[in-house]
Amino acid sequence: MWPLSWVHPEEADTLSIEHQFYYGPSLLVSPVVDENSTSVTFYVPNTVFYDFFTLDQVNGTGANVTLDNVEYDTMPLHIRGGAVIPLRTGESYTANENRKLPFHLVIAPNATDQAEGYLRLDDGISTDVGDRYSDIYFAFDGTTLKVSGTFGYDQADETGLDMIVFAGQDANRTISIDGQQVQNLDYDPERRTLTAYGLGTNFREMSVTLG
Repeated sequence: MWPLSWVHPEEADTLSIEHQFYYGPSLLVSPVVDENSTSVTFYVPNTVFYDFFTLDQVNGTGANVTLDNVEYDTMPLHIRGGAVIPLRTGESYTANENRKLPFHLVIAPNATDQAEGYLRLDDGISTDVGDRYSDIYFAFDGTTLKVSGTFGYDQADETGLDMIVFAGQDANRTISIDGQQVQNLDYDPERRTLTAYGLGTNFREMSVTLG
């Protein structure tokens, strides 16, 4: 958990914020702290964000905003622009179940259409994994997502990478992985998301290119 001032030291207003925080460097959490309230006012720093649940783009201006109709089972959660977020698809209750869920990547570009992220992958159970782990790096330059790193974790028990979602896209585009065009695509003009799904691949060195 990081205070906002660690991520936005140039914005003096973040120094006095007590209830909001970052979960890691990219997820902005703005909880409702008043009992029985379904409305919350929170600070949005001067940068690009995406709603975690809908991927709607939010252009922060370094000011407070108010959200109404916040249900009791959720809270405002935003991805800071410039992040690649690896997520599991589905639900599980144990580490063994969790590692059998497929991954999907959320590409959330910043104002210059760039993003980066990191994933450490291991069995989630062993206290000493030795060299049986993968350090995976993601870098997006506006056109190509490059996946690189070390891949020492045996993904035989994993269902692998199933989906990649590009947020902040103004038009429908093709997607190719290592030169092979992806057939399963979905473009949502309202959310401005472009999704490649049904990929069925493990994490490895690869280039994912928008056409």
